[in-house]
Amino acid sequence: MHVLVKIVLLLGTLTLIGVGWFRLVAGWPLIDSLYMTIITLSTVGYTEVKPLSNPDKIFVCFFLTVGLGVFMYGIAELGESVVRSELGLWWKEKRMSDTISALKNHFIVCGVGRMGKLLCEDLADRKIPFVVIDTSENVIEFCRSKGWPAMQADATDDETLEQAGIHRAKGLATTLSSDSDNLYVVISSRLASQSVRIVSRAFEDGSERKLKRAGADCVVSPYESGASKMGQLLTNPKLNDFVEIISDRNIAFDLAGVPVPEGSPLANKPLMKTDLRQRGVIVIAIRRKNGEFVLAPEGSTCIETGDELFALGNSEVLAKL
Repeated sequence: MHVLVKIVLLLGTLTLIGVGWFRLVAGWPLIDSLYMTIITLSTVGYTEVKPLSNPDKIFVCFFLTVGLGVFMYGIAELGESVVRSELGLWWKEKRMSDTISALKNHFIVCGVGRMGKLLCEDLADRKIPFVVIDTSENVIEFCRSKGWPAMQADATDDETLEQAGIHRAKGLATTLSSDSDNLYVVISSRLASQSVRIVSRAFEDGSERKLKRAGADCVVSPYESGASKMGQLLTNPKLNDFVEIISDRNIAFDLAGVPVPEGSPLANKPLMKTDLRQRGVIVIAIRRKNGEFVLAPEGSTCIETGDELFALGNSEVLAKL
């Protein structure tokens, strides 16, 4: 039972006892009985409404002592409740801060509206570490109920990005509700880290160019992307089955970019000489170090250091490449 409810019930019970005594035993009118009860419980100290008999005096002494006891108990309970609540909140925030501080090669999601929520669910389903930044208390409570590390803060604040581990992060997605806020986050993130991959949402026509100039690696316009996808599905109906397989969270199948750093077992080998096909991985394109694309590469195509392979396959296998 809540502390305040307990205190109110105790005071209410004492008031009824006091009024009952003065009304039924002392024979006072109801208003006088209530008045005497209140000034006794509150220890105000006004003079008695009527002369008290010896039994009445004994009752008042007992009643006043119990009333003071209830008052002190209430103060103690309220104080303990406040301290317990503050300590609990502090401890939860400290644990959350420690969790976020321990993250490395994670992703930062700024803003959890409809698009941000779907993004977080996708990352969580793929067991990819991430942290959420949002200003809404309700959103943060929802995220934490899902087990997602979350910060209630302003993503446009440089200090917030620092606390979210922008220097240790692998990537950042900003899905805030305005292009100006997304632009500010992109600029701040790029200034803080030159290596972090930044993906931003765009609302207005022309914002994509500004966001990319500010440092975004990729800009997504939900309306543009949605219209493009609808056009593809309209003109290529069979494509829908393939898209559904790629998008289905219950199927461990993914499309990913695989970098080929120096010393990679894939480097300086023809595609046919690798074990990618045996591991269920299909390379659909190669981006050379100079930015040139090789689409639908043949088996004799040589993989070079610095290339990036665009491959289809099992999510876990792709993650290990």
